[in-house]
Amino acid sequence: MSDARKSYDELKERMAEVAELETIRWILDWDEQTELQPAGAEWRARQAARIDGLTHQRATDGKIGELLDTLEDKLDAFGGEESDEAANVREWRRDYDRKVKIPQRLVEEITTTGVQARTAWIEARKEKNFSLFAPWLEKQFELAIETADHLGYKEDPYDALIDLYEPGMTRAEASRVLSGLRTDIVPLIEAVAGADRHPNPNILHGSFSPAAQQEITIGAITRIGYDLNRGGIGETAHPFCITLGPHDVRFGTRYRETHATDALLSSLHEAGHGIYEQGLSVEHFGTPLGTAVSLGVHESQSRMWENRVGRSRAFWESFLPEFTNRFPSLKGTSLDDFLFAVNEMKPSLIRTEADELTYNLHILIRFEMETALINRKLKIADVPAAWNEKMKQYLGVDVPDDSQGCMQDIHWSVGLIGYFATYALGNIYSAQFVEAFEREIAPFEKLIRAGEYLTIRDWFRDKIHRHGRRYSPTELVERVTGSAPSSDSLIRYLTGKVETFYGVSS
Repeated sequence: MSDARKSYDELKERMAEVAELETIRWILDWDEQTELQPAGAEWRARQAARIDGLTHQRATDGKIGELLDTLEDKLDAFGGEESDEAANVREWRRDYDRKVKIPQRLVEEITTTGVQARTAWIEARKEKNFSLFAPWLEKQFELAIETADHLGYKEDPYDALIDLYEPGMTRAEASRVLSGLRTDIVPLIEAVAGADRHPNPNILHGSFSPAAQQEITIGAITRIGYDLNRGGIGETAHPFCITLGPHDVRFGTRYRETHATDALLSSLHEAGHGIYEQGLSVEHFGTPLGTAVSLGVHESQSRMWENRVGRSRAFWESFLPEFTNRFPSLKGTSLDDFLFAVNEMKPSLIRTEADELTYNLHILIRFEMETALINRKLKIADVPAAWNEKMKQYLGVDVPDDSQGCMQDIHWSVGLIGYFATYALGNIYSAQFVEAFEREIAPFEKLIRAGEYLTIRDWFRDKIHRHGRRYSPTELVERVTGSAPSSDSLIRYLTGKVETFYGVSS
C-alpha cells in the first residue's frame, strides 16, 4: 500500500469518527424535537454541548491538518483532481480550515443556547409573548456575529454565515436574486388579485381525521420513492428531516385536523429531503461525497415533490378519490374546484403555508431582517414592529400577534442564521432542474399520471444525489441544466400557473 493511500485511509477513519459523533448528536436532536419535554431542556443542552464539543475536538485535531497537507501533494496517486479521493480531500480541507477558526467554547455555547432558546421559543409562541423569547434571540444573533468574526469575510459579516449553508453565496448575490424575484413576482400577485375568478379555500377546511391523514400520507411518500425500510416518520411542531445514519433518514411532520392537505404537502416536502439523503452514496457516508452539496439544492428537491408533483392535476386525479372516500365533507367536490383550492395564490401570514407565488416574498422579509440584525442596523426589541411593517409592505397582510409573525419559524431559535435565502434558491434550482428533466425525459404530468414516480426520483438521484459535494452548487446546476443559476425558469413556471388557474398574466 502506498504512503498516499495509508494517509488517505487514516484521514478517512478519523473523519468517520467525526461523522459518528455528529449522528449521535442528531439522535439527540431528533428526540428533542419529537419527544423532549420542556423540563428536560437544561440537561439536554448539556448533553448536546458535550457531544458537539467532542466532535469539534476531533474535527480540528492537528493531525487532520497534517494529513491534508500530505495528501494535497499526492493526489496524482489517486488519479488526479477528478478522483473521489481528491474531491473528498478538497472538501475536507474547506471544512477543516473553517472549523479551526471557531473556538470550542463558542461551539458549545451555540449548542447550549440553541436547545434552551428553542424551549423558550415554544413557550413564547404559546403565550404570544415576544418578550419571553427576545433575550434568547439577542443571544443567538450575538453568537452569529461572533461566529462571522472568527470565520472572516471580505465585505459583509453575513457572507460568512450564508456560506455555511450555500457554499460560495454572498449577501450581495442573495440580495440580487431575491430583489429580482420580487420585481417579477409582484406584478403577478397584482394580476391574481384583479382576476375575475378565485378558488373556494373553504373546501380544504373542516374536520379531517389525523389517523386517516397519516395513512394517506404514508401511501403518498412511499409511492414517490421514500424508503420506509431506511427511514421513519415522527410528529413535531415544525416539520423537518434529519439523517441519523446511512440507512436511517427520518422526518417529522404534523397532522392538523382542521386542514385537508397541510400534512400531505408538508410530508411530500420533507420526504423530498429524505429521498435526497437516501440517494446519497452509502459507500461514501460520512465523507463529502456522501453529503448533500448545499441547502439550496436540498430545498430544490423538497419543493419539487411538494409543488411540481403534489399540487399537479395528474397527482390529484389519483389522490382525490382517496380523500373523498376518507373525508365525507369532500364528497361531491370536483377535481377542478379542489385543485384550484390547493393552488390558491393569495398573500398569507405563515411561510410554510404560503403558495408558490408569494413564498419568496416571505423569504425576502426574513433575509432583510437577518442582514439588518447581523449588521446591527436593527435592534432585537424592534423586531416585531419591523416584521409587521414588512409583511404589510410586501404582502399586504396585517399580523395579529407575534406567534403568527416574527416567532413563526424555528430557525432563529436554534441558531440557523444565514439559512433563509436557501429556500428561494431552492425554488430557482428546482424550476431549472424540472425544465432539464422534461427536455431529456418527458413532461412531469405525463409521468405522474402514469404513476411513474420512480422515473422522476431516479433521474434526480443520478443527476444530483449521487454526486454529494463533488461539485459546488453552481457547478452542479450548470452540469444538470446547461446554464448558470437563473430565476428565468421559475418565473416562466409561475407565470404559466397564474395563467392556467386565474386566466391572467402580468
